[in-house]
Amino acid sequence: MRIRTIALLILSALPSCLVAQFSVHLTAPNEEVLQFEAMPVDLTIQNETGSAIEFGKYHPHAKVQFVIRRSRDRFLSKRNESLFVSSWSVASQKESTRRIDMSRFFDVRPVGRYFVRAKVEWRGKAYRSREAIIDVVNGMELLTRDRELPESPSIVRTYSLRYWARGDTEMLFLCVYDAKERRSYGVFELGRIVRVFKPRIEFDPLGNIRIMHLVARDVIAHTYFIATPTGVRFIDQALRNPKGEPIETGTIEPRFSIGGE
Repeated sequence: MRIRTIALLILSALPSCLVAQFSVHLTAPNEEVLQFEAMPVDLTIQNETGSAIEFGKYHPHAKVQFVIRRSRDRFLSKRNESLFVSSWSVASQKESTRRIDMSRFFDVRPVGRYFVRAKVEWRGKAYRSREAIIDVVNGMELLTRDRELPESPSIVRTYSLRYWARGDTEMLFLCVYDAKERRSYGVFELGRIVRVFKPRIEFDPLGNIRIMHLVARDVIAHTYFIATPTGVRFIDQALRNPKGEPIETGTIEPRFSIGGE
């Protein structure tokens, strides 16, 4: 007991940089993501050493790795040889955070729970983060329509409006995919939704798409897309009152992500 007390006193007297020179933390900005949406994680490195730490192709002594498991002994394999971090410098006595999309490196398309851990290798030692838990969900379907691609009637895409909570706010998403080819064309976050009435989706023969949904009392978001041979492109979003008149409260461009390609 006396030896342990002496050891603790010695450690407390040492500079903090000698006790914990390097730490790795991992968080998930979204603990739940829709299927085919990107799966971002935020990797934070606290560098209390006396020199900068350089990551990238030309710095083999520092590496960033990730491990993803579905269950206790079921791990995902990395799908490609790309570096998780191509270039990153963490200055001495500084903290730095980098956001990395796991769907670029692992097949995280199946619905279910994923356990993500970061491992940073530096000068022959490995530093691991705690696991971040992320659930891939279908979302709650509100409306789904199939539509042929203009000038290519053999190509049929599915447009699905779904909602899910982000924090304390219910958000509306547009999911676009080809069920036959099992290919996703992305997930668009359209903004807050008030589920007083069902959202609407309209198509025209030229491939233009309009989605209308309620974002607040007497405020309707009109979001415009166009279908192209390679996907779906966002055009504009406008807020209008029930009479169709513009509301001068600004617009928010929908957040687009595509994961698991």
